[in-house]
Amino acid sequence: MARSPAWSAFVLVVLTSTEAATSTTTQDGDEFQIPTLVDADCQPQSWGDFSACEISCNAGYDPACQDIDWSQSCPPIWHGGGPCTTRGIRSCSQLGPGFSSVLSQFGYTRGGTSESHKCCKCQLSQTITSSTSRTTSSTTTTESATTTTGTEAGGLGRGWEFVGGPFNRACRGQGYGDNSQSHYDVFPGAGSLADCQGICLQQGGRCKGVEYSTGRCEVWHREEGIWAYAEPAVGNFTCMRYGWPAQYLMPVDTGVNRACRGDHPTDNNDQYYVVHEVMHMEDCRARCVAAPVCFGIEYNGRRCEIWIRQIQASSEVEGFTCLRYEAPRRLLSLI
Repeated sequence: MARSPAWSAFVLVVLTSTEAATSTTTQDGDEFQIPTLVDADCQPQSWGDFSACEISCNAGYDPACQDIDWSQSCPPIWHGGGPCTTRGIRSCSQLGPGFSSVLSQFGYTRGGTSESHKCCKCQLSQTITSSTSRTTSSTTTTESATTTTGTEAGGLGRGWEFVGGPFNRACRGQGYGDNSQSHYDVFPGAGSLADCQGICLQQGGRCKGVEYSTGRCEVWHREEGIWAYAEPAVGNFTCMRYGWPAQYLMPVDTGVNRACRGDHPTDNNDQYYVVHEVMHMEDCRARCVAAPVCFGIEYNGRRCEIWIRQIQASSEVEGFTCLRYEAPRRLLSLI
């Protein structure tokens, strides 16, 4: 089934954390959320027409989607009739809690009907973490994530993370059409993603991420970092950004309608943060990843604060979101 512009919009939708979402825990301990429809009136059902609803996930979560199919066939009456035969999965809820349908198609089959759905939930983001060893890199790729070991981190508490997922993602700047050559340097002949990462780390503070395809390495040095990605029709690309992994930006006091504060709820010295203008929450998160220092972010509309001191408190302010950088203890203990 060919993708339409509507589905591309879903794939490239920028994730935000300004809308509330239900958070819960599965039986195997993987935290997830029910996605929020960007257009609350969107109806994904259609007969023979391709339509999709855009979703958003809270900060720290990425869309986890799965296709399902269901069909029913019934013998024609003039052949004597008989019981109908069904196969497949009909409802997104059968995949487990948290899945919502964002794309549905219905049609007729010989003697029956068929349905297909794109089911999505918001799953905790996968991240790539790096140790502080100075030994040679080695990379192992699985369907869910790539784990890089033995890579010099180049900064305590920093690491690598995918942009948009591990499969066929090309790096972009401000939007999925922003591929300015001024954002990166090309290093042909890199034998692996790990080699490309190593070249980037040698750039020191200029290393904001990499785009790798077979034999070609782009080292990104855009000051604002990598804000977006594209899914090329041809080729197999990997886009990863380096810095303070956005997965570890966690809500402070639920995060929603909270403004960040220093030691107490009224401690809001303007020397605690650097203000940037952004387009979306995800842009603010990407700013944190690329920043020399980031203890967290405060986001409201187009305003993004990158906090350069620890966030110990928050204050209730309508429309604001406060997220604090909370890396695993094995990384934070090095800061």
